[in-house]
Amino acid sequence: ALSHPTRPPALDPSPVIPSDLSFGYLSAELKSPVKIPIPWPADFTSEVITSKSGTTQMHSCGVPTGEPVVLLRGMGGTSAMWHFLAHALAADYRVIALDNLIDVGRSAPARPHRTPTELVGWLTGVLNSLGIERTHLIGSSYGGWLSMETALHSAERVKKVALVGPAATFNRINAAFYLRIIPAGLLPSVRVGESALDWMAVGKALRDQPLFHLFLRDFAMYRGRNLVMPAPRVFSDGELARIDAPVLHLVGEHEKVLDPATAVARAERLVPHLRSVVLKGTGHLPSAEKPDELAREILAFLK
Repeated sequence: ALSHPTRPPALDPSPVIPSDLSFGYLSAELKSPVKIPIPWPADFTSEVITSKSGTTQMHSCGVPTGEPVVLLRGMGGTSAMWHFLAHALAADYRVIALDNLIDVGRSAPARPHRTPTELVGWLTGVLNSLGIERTHLIGSSYGGWLSMETALHSAERVKKVALVGPAATFNRINAAFYLRIIPAGLLPSVRVGESALDWMAVGKALRDQPLFHLFLRDFAMYRGRNLVMPAPRVFSDGELARIDAPVLHLVGEHEKVLDPATAVARAERLVPHLRSVVLKGTGHLPSAEKPDELAREILAFLK
């Protein structure tokens, strides 16, 4: 079993993936690097994109001339969480995974971004820098909420949207989430981080999976950074009705961050071109709990 840091590791929050395609962090117990195998496609590249909003860490792979697909990850994690989906998409699409502007990772804002529209401006600025007029968006949790904000405020830039357990958006986040997650960020430790991840997933089924240890590492680097991010919000009925892009809404059967039944009912009632899929046996982390099933649903939706 891997050992985990009991304090934030003393290295860059989003290290460049080395040639063996694994992520490393320092184990406080072992006083040495611990490798977490996170295999990306062989044509994986990493670079920094500069825009008016700041600098953005981008990981990319796939077909350079293919339809672009931008992956936005959840709060407190890095774009490395998308490695499984990158494999599924790389044969047909130009895959772009971004570290969010204000959070764990190498992206860094040039100024404060306090509103959803400012974050949308960051994302569209990155698209401009990459020469992308329109793209598919796939967002997990916080990234799902940001994807919907982009579909609302910059509809002309969005082809399709796939949401994986979007934060807020359709209904309010449960208070229990904040009671679990805020301590994990402000007081990072193995015990608090594992407790938060076990709560979001279904039991302790993820403990032996590489993504669990990657999430745990990212939590250890978090230290309250998300407290300066715009909070995800619940959209009004009118806003949801104005979303014109096709939307795939993927939600875990045992989602605890918010009530999944309420989210599905409201989403299907108000968003014109939306289909919901309840992923059996998953919680808030289907990217780790059921990655193959998640990839199949997203691939079928994009095609």
